[in-house]
Amino acid sequence: MDEFLIGNSGAEKILTSLSNTTYPLQFINQFQQENGISKKSLPTVTPVLNLLDLHQVPRGELYLNLLTSLKKDLLNKINTLNKSELEKLLETSFAYISFEELQEIPMNVMRRLTPEVPTAFLLKLSESEELYEQCPIEVKRQIWLVSPQLFKDKVVPLIHQYIEDSNLIQDMNEQLSVSSSSDPVLFAVSHTLPAKRRENNITLQEIADLFGKIPELYQMFLEHLKKIFADTGNYLLCNLRAEVLMAIHDRSINEIYDTDGSHNVAWCLDACIRDNNLDSRRVKEIQTSLNAVSNQNSSVLGDVAMVFGNPVAINCIVKNILIQLKEVVKRKQIPKDDESIKFLTYLLVLGLKAHKMIKQNKFNTPHIKKHILQTFYPVFASQILEDVTRESSKSTLTASTSATSPILDSSTLLETSEIQDLENCFLKYEVCKKITLAYIIKRVVDRDLQTVDRYLKLIYRLICKDNNINLIENVQSPTILSASTTSAPNSSSNTDITDSSGNININASTSGTTATTTTTTPTSTLADDNAFESLMNNVDIYKYIGNDFIQSLVSQVLHIKEHRLNIIVIDQFLFKFRFFPFVQKQLVRYLLENFTRMGQRDFITFIQKLYNTILVVIKKQQQQQNQSRVDNKQLDDIIHLTRILMDKASQRINEKNAAPMFEFFKANQKSSQFLSPVSSSTNQQQQTPQQTPQQTPQHSSIVSPTLSSSELGGETPQHNTIISAPSSTSSNIESVDNNNNNNNSNAMDTTSDSGWD
Repeated sequence: MDEFLIGNSGAEKILTSLSNTTYPLQFINQFQQENGISKKSLPTVTPVLNLLDLHQVPRGELYLNLLTSLKKDLLNKINTLNKSELEKLLETSFAYISFEELQEIPMNVMRRLTPEVPTAFLLKLSESEELYEQCPIEVKRQIWLVSPQLFKDKVVPLIHQYIEDSNLIQDMNEQLSVSSSSDPVLFAVSHTLPAKRRENNITLQEIADLFGKIPELYQMFLEHLKKIFADTGNYLLCNLRAEVLMAIHDRSINEIYDTDGSHNVAWCLDACIRDNNLDSRRVKEIQTSLNAVSNQNSSVLGDVAMVFGNPVAINCIVKNILIQLKEVVKRKQIPKDDESIKFLTYLLVLGLKAHKMIKQNKFNTPHIKKHILQTFYPVFASQILEDVTRESSKSTLTASTSATSPILDSSTLLETSEIQDLENCFLKYEVCKKITLAYIIKRVVDRDLQTVDRYLKLIYRLICKDNNINLIENVQSPTILSASTTSAPNSSSNTDITDSSGNININASTSGTTATTTTTTPTSTLADDNAFESLMNNVDIYKYIGNDFIQSLVSQVLHIKEHRLNIIVIDQFLFKFRFFPFVQKQLVRYLLENFTRMGQRDFITFIQKLYNTILVVIKKQQQQQNQSRVDNKQLDDIIHLTRILMDKASQRINEKNAAPMFEFFKANQKSSQFLSPVSSSTNQQQQTPQQTPQQTPQHSSIVSPTLSSSELGGETPQHNTIISAPSSTSSNIESVDNNNNNNNSNAMDTTSDSGWD
């Protein structure tokens, strides 16, 4: 390379020579004579050079055109060379790989030599970050084989990018309600085919592109994936493990998927997820594949466990367990004697034990605890029998409850011993927890308010009892009256806050938490407040329920729009856990979509209670200096939802009756310009409390929540993510939920069952 003065070394030599000479012009003349096209050696080019000189064509441009033409001919020639000729050409041209104009030649030679590029050249490329980045993917695959660290640096960020994808988390959280739906139309609309979902996932496709047809790279990927899974216990990694395998299957790369012992199981399970059903034919195929794997007693069982640990697969299995339990009840059989239930339970146990297997590197066939079959399932069978009886008699919950008393009396529906057994199983076995939570969502979908009320109260009592929190039985929630789906101003339980002309009387509501309308006595309110404080300070909610369950509850409430369901799910259950950021976000989401159906007093009370809690939690986190990146993202979503709510409900709220909301919003905005439009409108409301609905505050200066951050005109606060949102309320909610970057070790909490071994 030095001989022809090409590349960096040639430039350095010229620079050194110019620095050392005292006659630079003479050096340049001599250099041009020695390194230009020699007229003596190429006499035929003399007329051409003279003609180009007359046309003032620079010699540099001439040389570049000659180089381009010659390189094009050589690149075409490379496709016709055999292996030995390619190796010789690579050895000759590799010295010029750092020269930009010639770099394409050795790169194309190595691409043609794949997968037999000499190791010496690959090692040299791996030592130069600049050259490595410029290599085509075919060459990079060869480099990764000799330099595994470079492959790790490439694939690990993609793994984290996949499991932190807000769209994926949103889809996972909603999957429970979709798989529980008995409405085929709703399922068809909500359910995306697995193959289509994989095709649309850019990160997943990028990961699949890394392997080509090289099984060694796929195995290296699995090793990194399992290590992260062992360290974090995040079951979204199981979803990635199954989806990557099926993405390779979709591409028909049998060189890779034939080497994966879990391929047949994953293929069958993918078909079951697609149909949302584990039919007998698929079950037999899975049984056959599992028998072969179990007999090997190898790490393949861990791979299979990760495939079944996929949250989508877990939901599919649980749904089919509930279906099979119903069939057993109808046949008047015992659940523990049904082979289908036992096998489905085994698959569920296997999937939930994946983390323990991978972390401990022990791959023993799991066993189902007798307590699950002999105690837990009979309790559920009796519950399902009651469901079947009520469905057959076509009795409705409305006929047995008063319109003025939507709270259901479910104290006699479960025996004390059954409640105790259910609580013990729920706490001890992850299998029982998954089935119970899925059953609750199923009953919400089926609008069985009696059963939903019963089990949500059971879970709340269980949480309090497990954390040694004193709870007075039958204490109603002091949070809000109701979030009614009908207009409440004329009802006796909701005092209208309007004057005779129909205007909103802001002075009728007091600021702070004192403006609370409740139906509880001071003693019961104090007891519930004490329980709330204990829950906020001591309880890890993910030990009992996960984000998928919480989001599914809210989604179904918003979809069904049933007054009594709002009372049971929102007022009496989720509102008691409003100290938790994800619950706060879902409650604001509920409030935003449901506030038009709420009475003014209920609406204001809901806001005061919720945002006072949000302020307390934020203050506590700041004092402890433990606000995580995940909590910051949750806070950004709550701020965004709050901003939309303040814009849409501006006629019903102001800084007096919704003081905590405005305090929260102002405290979390760095740009006063961003907040001022809303503040100015609310100040105008305070000055004219008796204005008619037609004389609404001027909103011309209010930033529309449908604008993207680039359209705001001012600088968006760095800590607040402003997302472009459609104009409809429902779409706004979806856009914010798509930013649900939760703590993935908690989201879809499917940690190993401590009682298995």
